[in-house]
Amino acid sequence: MKRLICAAIAALGGIAATSTSFAGTAGSAGQLLVVGPVETVDLANSTATVLGQRVYTTSLSGLTVGSEAAVFGTAGGDGSIRASSIQSRGLYVPGASAIFFFRNGSEGRTFTRQSGG
Repeated sequence: MKRLICAAIAALGGIAATSTSFAGTAGSAGQLLVVGPVETVDLANSTATVLGQRVYTTSLSGLTVGSEAAVFGTAGGDGSIRASSIQSRGLYVPGASAIFFFRNGSEGRTFTRQSGG
């Protein structure tokens, strides 16, 4: 039981560290809107899908399917994202990598997506 509690505290600490390194980050690069796995990269249309969100950008360099990315920019009325900056964060690990999604009109939330069912 003690080990389980220690593991839970360590996991929450990791999530908090991840969220505080980005949460509320805004400025010339725009608002942090999503952190998560890169699911698709479409070079012909300059788009990517990150955590299920369509992202329009002028540069897809460094993005590969299966990696993790932090996307800064502005959200469109249709839910799409106009990225002003995308930071590659290395390999996405399901169940271990924290994810973040900002909804217009509410605070962003940081979660760890569990793999499997």
